[in-house]
Amino acid sequence: MRTCAGAGWERGRSGAVSEEAPSWSLLQIAELLRTGDDLLLPRLAALHAVTPELANGDEIAVAADEAAELRMLAEALAEVAGRLQTLIEDVPDGELGVAYGEVAAGAAEDLGRGIIDPARALLAARVLDVATGWRALAHALRNADTHAAWERTTIAGLLGRFRGVDGRTLRRVLAAAEIDADAAFAACDEHATARLAAALEEHAPAERC
Repeated sequence: MRTCAGAGWERGRSGAVSEEAPSWSLLQIAELLRTGDDLLLPRLAALHAVTPELANGDEIAVAADEAAELRMLAEALAEVAGRLQTLIEDVPDGELGVAYGEVAAGAAEDLGRGIIDPARALLAARVLDVATGWRALAHALRNADTHAAWERTTIAGLLGRFRGVDGRTLRRVLAAAEIDADAAFAACDEHATARLAAALEEHAPAERC
């Protein structure tokens, strides 16, 4: 089993699902479950007294804005559940192990193919070192338009999330690409995107396995 993350996105060009996909999927599942907790816990306060132990004559007020939040919560949880259902299809039956190399290879492959969901792209950046991640991102920028959906994700916000990135190199990339750090990916035209891809490849450190 190969665990060199640097080759993961290159393997993804064939469209085949790599053997690292389950590990990357498991990490995404774990993050989604944590998202569910973050969504649920603040809103449970409004209903903490609504229990089967309610006594006859008890009346608990739920404000209109709290009720509206519960509706939004239901929609958000439904979206999380749908994403979980999709991810679980990549997870085989039986005992599983999750190793960093496999997670990183799956993340690099996914990022290199192009990720529509900006939260997932940011998660991949948190996993990947700058050498692998910047090259995978450059490949996606050249060959896919999924970054057009990243309306609230800034250039510096994503590039600075990769492991091991330093501020000086990041500034050099932005200068070479002639892009403002606070610009959103979705606002970049094809020329700016091409310059950014070239700058990422030029300034990315050498990959290590």
